[in-house]
Amino acid sequence: TEHDAAKLFALNLVEESERINIRPERIALMLPFSGRFEQVSEAIQNGFLYAYYQDQLAKDQLIQVQLNQNQPIKTELEIINASTDAAEFNLQYRQAIENGADFIVGPINKTLIESLQNRDSMPVPTLALNYGDESKSTDLNLYQFGLSPEDEAEQIADYALAQGKRHAIILVPDTSWGQRLHQAFKLRFESLGGYVVDSETYPSSKSDYSV
Repeated sequence: TEHDAAKLFALNLVEESERINIRPERIALMLPFSGRFEQVSEAIQNGFLYAYYQDQLAKDQLIQVQLNQNQPIKTELEIINASTDAAEFNLQYRQAIENGADFIVGPINKTLIESLQNRDSMPVPTLALNYGDESKSTDLNLYQFGLSPEDEAEQIADYALAQGKRHAIILVPDTSWGQRLHQAFKLRFESLGGYVVDSETYPSSKSDYSV
């Protein structure tokens, strides 16, 4: 749960909030810390806390330089063990706002995001950590952030090239998801000067590749 990818994801979250011009005074981080999302939530929480304190340190230093004050104002952070049940989550969401949250990060669950998309209005900006119904446009205060397979493949290509790796072999499962990864990585890698030497697929139905 302390993998650098979690820090990168959370730092990207901070950058995304700045891109959409959000300057919150109190953030509610709503993650499900049980069930099938438990490990993902813990990784995001750890990365978010790292990014949060790094961002706060930079803000503190900037404010102290500009205003010469010893106690700069800090953004408050509330971490909520969010339910994956839509009705209970909505109660928690409302309570977070009543507690003063002016910016909410979460949920992860696509079903919950789709339920937010069906709202008539949203009182505070909400940054979902996944994508809901991508065919449904909305003018709500709802922003969706996540990594699609193509995004991940492109980041891998960027990282490999940054490490000086110019030749690659692609190994992906024999599924449509694998083909999406293959195409995205190859396009990105070769467009930036890399060369894909070869590519192979492996059967996704197998679990033992020792023979």
